[in-house]
Amino acid sequence: HGCAAEHLSNGSVAFLQSTDEYAYDGENLTFGLSMHWNESVSRLERRCVETLTSFIDLQRERKFITA
Repeated sequence: HGCAAEHLSNGSVAFLQSTDEYAYDGENLTFGLSMHWNESVSRLERRCVETLTSFIDLQRERKFITA
């Protein structure tokens, strides 16, 4: 399970879509989940953005990337 987001020029992160990856018979299958089902999906989207934002902030603090 994962998510895709965009790092915006103002430093914020915008949620794009959720993803689920599966494999069958040696083949990888990826499904994009762009539907907003219910509150739990919204909570997962917020968690995705919060996690990515924290990672970007940590990288910036350690000077791995610059903005």
